[in-house]
Formats: sequence, C-alpha cells, structure tokens
Amino acid sequence: MLKRAKVEELKPGVYISDLNCSWLQHPFLSNKFKIKSNAQIEKIIELGITEVYIDTDKGFDIEQAITKQEVNQKINREMSEIVLDKKTTSTNRVSTMDESQTAKLVIKEAKKIVSNVMDDVRMGRQVKVERLAPVVDKMIDSVFRNQDALVSLGRLKNVDEYTFMHSVSVGAMMISFCREMKVNRKEIEEVACGALLHDIGKMKVPLTVLNKPGKLTEVEFTEIKQHVTRGVELIKDITDISENTLSVVSQHHEHYNGKGYPKGLAGETISVYGQMAAIVDVFDAITSNRCYHKGMSTIEAMRKILEWGDFNFNKVVAHNFIRSIGIYPVGALVRLKSNRLSIVIDRGHDNSYYEPIIRVIYDIGKSKYIFPPFNIDLARDNTEDEILCHEVPANWGIDISLFQDAVN
Repeated sequence: MLKRAKVEELKPGVYISDLNCSWLQHPFLSNKFKIKSNAQIEKIIELGITEVYIDTDKGFDIEQAITKQEVNQKINREMSEIVLDKKTTSTNRVSTMDESQTAKLVIKEAKKIVSNVMDDVRMGRQVKVERLAPVVDKMIDSVFRNQDALVSLGRLKNVDEYTFMHSVSVGAMMISFCREMKVNRKEIEEVACGALLHDIGKMKVPLTVLNKPGKLTEVEFTEIKQHVTRGVELIKDITDISENTLSVVSQHHEHYNGKGYPKGLAGETISVYGQMAAIVDVFDAITSNRCYHKGMSTIEAMRKILEWGDFNFNKVVAHNFIRSIGIYPVGALVRLKSNRLSIVIDRGHDNSYYEPIIRVIYDIGKSKYIFPPFNIDLARDNTEDEILCHEVPANWGIDISLFQDAVN
C-alpha cells in the first residue's frame, strides 16, 4: 500500500516510493529506495523535504501515515473548489489559433535574445537588461490577446535547448499568472524581465555540471544551487534594475516553509513575485523532459503544486496559478466518453474550465489514429461527448509537439 508520511516519522527499513518533491530539489540517484540508516533520514530533512510516499509492501509500515487514495481525494476536492471559484478568470480577446502565428514569432525572438544575454555572461560581458524590453512587451501583448498560445508554445522544448527555453516558458507563464492576479502593466514588465533572467546565474556554473546527462553528485548539486546568488550578483548593480525583477531572480527557489535557498526565507518575507516564480519554475521543470527525467503531464503537475502548497508554496497563490493554467490547458491530451483521445486546442468560450475546444486524433477501440482529425467545441457543438480524464501522452506513444500546428 502507498501512504504519505511525514519525514519525522521515517525509520530504517521503510521503503520510499516517491520523495514527493521536484527532481531539482534532491541529489539522490533514485526517487525510490529503502532507508538503511538515520543518516539518510537526516539528509532528507536537510533538503527541506517535508513528506514522502512510502510503500508498505516493500518495507515497514507507518500506521499514522495516510493512504495515497486519501491524499488524492483531498486534492480532487481542492481542485473542484478552485475551478468553481471563477471570480478572477480573464477572457481571451482572440482565439488560440488566431494568436498562434504571432506567438511562434515572439517565442523565437525571446529564445534568441535570452540566448544572447546568457552568452554575454559566459563571455564575461556586461548584462544588457534593456535588450529584453522589446520582446517582453511583445510577450505581454500576446498573452493579453490570448493567454494560452504563448504559454503552450513555451512548454514545447528540446532537451538541448532546455536552459534557454525554460527561461522563456517561465516568462510566458509568469505573465499569464500576473494577468490572473490583476497586476498592473508596469510591474508585469518588471516581473517578466526577472523571469527571463531567473536562471542567468547558471551561466557561471561549469558546463560539465550544467549539461551533465544524469543525476548530480552532492558536490555538483551544491554548485548548481549557487546559481541564484551568482545571478543576483550579475544584475544587482545594473542601473534602473527594479526590486521586482531582483526578487524573481533571488527568490525563485525560496519555499514558504523556510526550507528553500539561498536565504531560507519563509512566509511573507518572500515577495509575492518570488512566491509566484517558485511555483512557475517548479511547474515548468517537472513537466519538461530531460535526458534523465521524464516530464509529468500538466494535470499531474498541477496536483503536485496543490499538494506541495501545504509546505513549499503559499496556498492562495498556488490556487491562482491553477486558474491561470486551467484544468484542461491547451496542449493537454484527454480521453473522451466516446473512448477517443483528443488534444485541447483552445480554452473555449468564456474560458470554460470543463468544455474546451478539442481536436479528436485517436480511436482507442480501434487502436488507430483518426484521419483527418476533427474539432469539437464541447460548449457549443451539439454533442453528447465529454472529457472523462487527462491522459499521459507518453503512455500512448504520442508526441504532442508533432501536433503543434493543430494545437496552435
């Protein structure tokens, strides 16, 4: 049986089935192992991990731990409460399809500029933050026309361009997040600039560590964690750099319970933009494929954000993030009542949480792709079909990026 236990309850002989944290947060070679010593438990606590999942069939039980089923029931209730509260939901001015071509050009420009800025750091040249302003404006304009086109494109990234595209993706999601939080335009510009620069300190990390095709050693893990401090050092003295920009760079690894880094800030000592950046940075990381890490589906990641909201994040802020992404975000793979697989291509009318516009691509019963694929507007078309659940694309051998033209 799988159960969730507090780290203080662990003991040698317990089998950990999931460390219940982002892969960025720990240096262990595996997420699953049997505890052999108290030193391992101390290491887990030292890393700021609060709760883990254990498998009682493979190791000792912890009676007071709650079952994974109970955890999932709680998260499902919480998710339902979030989507029923639509007070802050924004409305798109244009469809995802209409915005897609512009968004593709903006993503391409943003990736190039972020790459150039990071190359300047590698070469020892001064960081020119003002180079980001034009593309930041274009990103904001795109998100305000349609909050999904730019964000969904930002999530599509190749392994070899992860560092640059991660920054662009975080930037796009932070703009959408700020829009949901009703932040004014000036502050969105400052926050977006910080998001594009949030990992700039990694350019001072040795390439052998940054691009290592496997889990890091503890020494390498410590080296990577220095990127926050190094990033602040690179930009803090730039003329006219804003506090909002700095807070995103300096606080995107701080945790609400005080177990983050580099300063171990807790609660409201972390700025609201630092709190937001911490959520977005983790969300993009755990949904991205790396050579040694398979990305989660968006719904799995959202469930983790809610679960970790009990300690890593401000729960109210986490709820607003879920609303900004949507329960069925553009690019998500879903199963229909008709036993077909579909890709969400637009959030739909009035940003409906449960009735998006979808493209039907695969017949599960016949085990074959549907050609030509076709669209269904679940809110307006005369159909009895409906979404049953999310599906993980990898489980069906489906590469969502191959359907990019359908999604955007």
